[in-house]
Amino acid sequence: MAWYDRGGQDQRREEERRYEGDVVYEVWRGGGNSDAVDYDRARDAHHDGVRSDDHASALLREQAGRRQAHRDEDARMGEAEYYAAQDAAYAEDQAIAEADAAAPSPAPLARKDG
Repeated sequence: MAWYDRGGQDQRREEERRYEGDVVYEVWRGGGNSDAVDYDRARDAHHDGVRSDDHASALLREQAGRRQAHRDEDARMGEAEYYAAQDAAYAEDQAIAEADAAAPSPAPLARKDG
C-alpha cells in the first residue's frame, strides 16, 4: 500500500475508535462495567452497522444477566456456606501473601560505572 492510500484506512480506524469510545461511555453511563467491553465485538458491530447506543444496550443486558446469575448462585448458597467460602478465599490470600514475604528478595543489580 502506498503512503498516499492510507487516508481511507486512517479515517476508518478513527471512526472505529470513536464508535468504541461511544460504546464504553454508554455502558459506563448505564451503570455497567465499561472495562468489560470487548473491542473486537464492538468493531464487528460497527462494521455490521449497529448503532453504538444499541450495542451498548445489548452489552448492559448481558452484564445484568451475569450479575443476576451470580446473585442467584449466592442466594442458593446458605449463609454458613457463603461465609465458609469467604474464609477460604481469605486464607488463600493470606497464604499467598506469606509466601511472597518469605521469598528471598532478588539481589541488587550490579552497577557499572563507566
